Amino acid sequence: MRCATFLGCLLVLSLASAGCGPSSSPVDAGADAGGSDDAGPLDAAVPVDAASLDGAMPDDAGSPPDAGSLPDAGSPADAAADVDAGGPTGPDAGACNHVAVDDVVVSCGGAYRFVSRFVSDVGGAACPPFYGFSPDGPRFDDVASAVASDATCDASCQYRFTTSVTRLYCGRRTGYEVLTATACPDLYRFAEGYYPSVEAHDAAHPCP
Repeated sequence: MRCATFLGCLLVLSLASAGCGPSSSPVDAGADAGGSDDAGPLDAAVPVDAASLDGAMPDDAGSPPDAGSLPDAGSPADAAADVDAGGPTGPDAGACNHVAVDDVVVSCGGAYRFVSRFVSDVGGAACPPFYGFSPDGPRFDDVASAVASDATCDASCQYRFTTSVTRLYCGRRTGYEVLTATACPDLYRFAEGYYPSVEAHDAAHPCP
């Protein structure tokens, strides 16, 4: 009986010491090694470089261009300035560079036209001056010959520019030019065209 009791106590002590000793459980081993939060498979699968994320962001790839890089669309005044009635556009423009001087305005077929003296900055026998309606049109020896070449032109009134006037009209700065001709009423040139008087222009273009 005493022997049986002794063996029972040894068995109890053996079981108690086994519960307090180091565990060989795979769960405990994983926790002691750092756990899934520190060295588990999830950490090994997250090597994402921050620079690669920036390069792949759609906002970077689709961002609008800088406003300063957009062409300039330009203004109506700039577009209109491309046409220079007195510029060197004749067949010899590259060599002689004829330009219009001493403009005369005459009425031809109900519209006013320039008759100009065209001179070259090159000069000489190869680039003589001439008269005409345009540098690439027929050439004449004088204004009278040029006007007479068009039967619709009124040779009795050959206007020349005499005065330039600046004024405020409709709250804007604007102006006009005055042309005179011997024995003919004055002619007024506005941005909108030619008028017999300032009052005629203003009546045709009243302030809003």
